[in-house]
Amino acid sequence: MSFSRIATNIRYYREKCQLTQKQLSEELNVSRPVIAKWENGTVTPDLKSLIELRRVFKVSIDEIVGFETTIPQEPSKGYPLSMNLISKDDWEVIDYLLKNRLLKEQLVRMIGLPLNKQKFIHSMLRSIVNEIKRI
Repeated sequence: MSFSRIATNIRYYREKCQLTQKQLSEELNVSRPVIAKWENGTVTPDLKSLIELRRVFKVSIDEIVGFETTIPQEPSKGYPLSMNLISKDDWEVIDYLLKNRLLKEQLVRMIGLPLNKQKFIHSMLRSIVNEIKRI
């Protein structure tokens, strides 16, 4: 379980439900700073809070904590037939991009760059990830 994934998912589902931190805090009977701490990963919600988040967001606890991604039950509905060939890893990447708007925006910008600059970014990203995994 990744605590950063929990934080990302709480923010994602709160925004998807069009709730402010204040509105969610009132719904859960907690303070707004508690919601902020959950969303920045400083604190993780307890089980009681996860159950309440599940109720408010209308998703499973597994989706909130990141054990399960939001994958369509029937991928062929609304998607080209070839979408059925997408792996679970691909769906997790799609789910991650949907929940991390800023990264998605940067990737869209990167796609517009010349191929040689895209390859340079790929190389930098690979180096950064490898270095962080090493630490």
